[in-house]
Amino acid sequence: MLVLTRDLNEKFIVEIPSGEKLEITLIETRGHQARIGFEGSKEIFKILRNELQPKKGNETDGENAS
Repeated sequence: MLVLTRDLNEKFIVEIPSGEKLEITLIETRGHQARIGFEGSKEIFKILRNELQPKKGNETDGENAS
């Protein structure tokens, strides 16, 4: 895991091998929360919140359902 420290409104850029870039900006901090802005092509990048993704190991394929 890469850990970066940013001040407010500072940005960093993630570039994939095809040359597409995702720009990430620290917008605001409040206590233990941070607001982060993402700029990039919606066709190339998909931003997903981890807490909304299915948990691994809890997925049921129907075989063991009661």
